[in-house]
Amino acid sequence: MICPRSRCRVLLAAFMLVGFAARPSAAHFAWLATDEQGRALLFFGESPEDRTYHVPDAVAKAVVFARNADEKPKAIELAAVEEEDFIGRRSNEAVPADAA
Repeated sequence: MICPRSRCRVLLAAFMLVGFAARPSAAHFAWLATDEQGRALLFFGESPEDRTYHVPDAVAKAVVFARNADEKPKAIELAAVEEEDFIGRRSNEAVPADAA
């Protein structure tokens, strides 16, 4: 019969082996950012730096709004862009710096 202390050690060792054998998980998310010119960017990737992943249809059809403190939300027009370093949607004009 295994004593409780030994059972804990065996379980701990088993969990550690499973933890070391597991690969880290990665997921893709929709990201909203601005570029150097202040234009809105909508893209899909594992991180804000990953801007070259294919954009799913649901994200491509998303409507993005900008809201200032004094105004109602205003839809931002985003055009589809496929460049070497960016795949996603980008506004033609800069969004106001104080917009959320």
